[in-house]
Amino acid sequence: MRPALFAVLAVATATTLALPTPAAAWRASNGLPVRDMGAGQIEVVARPGMSAAMAFCAAGEYARRMQGVSAETRLWRASPSPRRSGESMVFTSTPTANPGKTGVFMLTDDDGSMTVGFASVLCDHP
Repeated sequence: MRPALFAVLAVATATTLALPTPAAAWRASNGLPVRDMGAGQIEVVARPGMSAAMAFCAAGEYARRMQGVSAETRLWRASPSPRRSGESMVFTSTPTANPGKTGVFMLTDDDGSMTVGFASVLCDHP
């Protein structure tokens, strides 16, 4: 009986491990999953306690490391602010989808964007 149970568990585990993860998310240094949505959009998948600064950090890292954009490229928040609990945040490289503010405390005018370089620096200051 035990060998049969072991065989069933082994097959179930192997099958589970072989299944692809949804949209093959990339993980930022702060642990947030990031997905390329195409058309210049990046989704940062919501996690409990995720702040706008954490999401910008993840999107900035993804844009820099995975898409190879320059630090001077602007990253616009495409998700409405404030977002509901559990909602992911979407970012874009074009201002047309921008609904308003970044959701991050800014010392300058908040036009809903920041540079990829600045967003990446937010990873150093959680």
